[in-house]
Amino acid sequence: MKKNFVLSLFVALGLIACGDESSGTAPSADSNESSSGQTAVSSSSAQKNNMSSSSVKETSGKTPATAESSENKSEVSVSFGTLTDVRDGKTYKTIEIGEQTWMAENLNYESNTSYCYRNYQDSCDKYGRLYTYEDAITACPEGYRLPSRADFDGLLRPLSKTVYDERLDWQYNLYELSIKATTDWIQDTTTYVDENGKLTHLADATNSSGFTLLPAGYMNSEGHFYGAGKETYLWSSADGPETGTKYAMELDYRYDGAAFFWWDLDYALSVRCVKN
Repeated sequence: MKKNFVLSLFVALGLIACGDESSGTAPSADSNESSSGQTAVSSSSAQKNNMSSSSVKETSGKTPATAESSENKSEVSVSFGTLTDVRDGKTYKTIEIGEQTWMAENLNYESNTSYCYRNYQDSCDKYGRLYTYEDAITACPEGYRLPSRADFDGLLRPLSKTVYDERLDWQYNLYELSIKATTDWIQDTTTYVDENGKLTHLADATNSSGFTLLPAGYMNSEGHFYGAGKETYLWSSADGPETGTKYAMELDYRYDGAAFFWWDLDYALSVRCVKN
C-alpha cells in the first residue's frame, strides 16, 4: 500500500480543516472499472498481476526544519522548447526553469513494464505512461535522466514559500500551485480557517511555472489503478529509507504543497525527465 499523505504536516502550514472533502465530478480515482468511449490498449504493456504488496513505512516524528523564502514569489527565468525522442518519434514540450531543463510533459515511451491508466490508450495520450522503477530509471530519452533529489530541490525551492527538508518525507509549500496544470484536477471545495480566522478554500492552480503537472494517478503492485483526477506522482532516483524503495514526488488535489514519499519499486508512477 502506498504511503498516505499526512494531513497533520499540512496543518503546520497554517490551514485547519473545518469542512468535508468534496466528492468531485472527475473520473473516479478509486475504481478499477474503465470509462466508456475509450480504446483499449493491446500491446506488450499488459497489466501486471500477482505482484507483492508494498511495505512502505510511516514517517518519523522528527520535527521539521524550515527554510523560509521571501514574502514575494522568487523570480525564476523560464523558457520553452521541444524534444524529439528518436526511439519512437514523439515530440515533447520542454521547459528551462532557472538553470535546469525539464520535460514539460510526462514521458510516453512504451517500455517493457509501462502502462496506460486503466489500460486505455486515451490515458497515455493525456497523461503519459506509468512506469515501474526498473523501467523508469532507463526510460528517459538520450541526454535526459530520471531526476535526483537535488534536481527536484532545484526545481521546487525557488517556487516555494516554505521548505520542510529535514523530514523523511520532505515537502515544499508552493506559491500559487505553480507547477499544477489549471485543467483536469478535481477542485477541492473543503473550507479552512486561515491564520486570520477567516473561512477560505484552497486556491486554484495557476501553473505559473509552465511545468503543467496533470493528475495521472498510479498503478499499485497488484495491477490496480487509482487516483486519476486527484493525484500524481513522479519517480526520482533517490533511495528511500527502506531497502527496495525510491522516493517520488506527490501532488494531491487537496493540498498546496509537493511532498516526497517512498514507494516499492513495482508500483507504476509517472516520469518527468531532466536534461543531463
